[in-house]
Amino acid sequence: MHQSNLLLDQAPPDRYIFVVGMGRSGTTWLSQIINSSRDYRILFEPFLAARTPEAQAFRYCQYVAPGTSDEVLESAARAILAGKVSNSWIDRDNLPGTYRKRLVKDIRCNLMLGWLAELSSRPIVLIIRHPLQVAHSWLRLGWGKEADGSQDVFDLIVSQSPLLEDFPLIKQIAPTIAQADFYLRIVFLWCVFHYVPRHHLRAGQAHVVFYESLLQNRLEPLESLFEFLKIEFDQEGVERV
Repeated sequence: MHQSNLLLDQAPPDRYIFVVGMGRSGTTWLSQIINSSRDYRILFEPFLAARTPEAQAFRYCQYVAPGTSDEVLESAARAILAGKVSNSWIDRDNLPGTYRKRLVKDIRCNLMLGWLAELSSRPIVLIIRHPLQVAHSWLRLGWGKEADGSQDVFDLIVSQSPLLEDFPLIKQIAPTIAQADFYLRIVFLWCVFHYVPRHHLRAGQAHVVFYESLLQNRLEPLESLFEFLKIEFDQEGVERV
C-alpha cells in the first residue's frame, strides 16, 4: 500500500494555498518554505493529465480565459483544488497522517490562473525566476517536450487558438522565433507564461515572490508573503528550509 492511501485530507474543500510558476522557477522550494511546519498536505502538480486521471480534461499548459463557462473543466478543477485526488505522483512529498491544511503546487497553470482565481477566493502565490536561468535549467535537464510525450512545449502553447485570439501580440511574435534557437524559444515561453496572468489577475489576487530573493536568504519578502497568506511566520523553521 502506498503512503497516499495512508493520509487523510480534512482541509475544507475551499481552503488551500495555490503556489504556481513556470517549471524550474522554484515552486517546490517555495512550497517547502511555506510548509516548514510540515502540517500542509502538498498536492504535487495535480493538473498534469499524464499523471492525474482526474485532470484528463485539461490539455498540457492549457489556456483558459476568465469568464469561460465549461462545466467539465470547472468540475475537474474544483475536485483537484478540493484535494479529492490522490496518487503516488500527487502525494509524493507527504507523510502518512491526517492533514487539515492543503497546498496545491503546479507549474502548468499560469495560462489559466485568472480563470482558476474565479473558482474561489483562495490566495495565489506566483514565483518568478530570471528567464535566462530558467532557460539554462531547461536546457541542462533536457526539458522542452511535454511530460510523458513527444510534443514540443512551444508548439503546444502557440497552437492554442483562443490564446492567440485574446493576445494578438503573441500571435504576431511567435512565428518570428527560430526553431533552432532553444534559449529564445524558452525565453519567449517565459514571457507568455507571465504576460497572460499579468493581464488576467486582478489586484490583490496573487502575491509575487522572486526566486533570486530566496537565493539571497532575504527574509523580508517571506515575511510579506506569510502576511499575505495570513499564517504565522516561523523564522527558525523557514531558515531551516
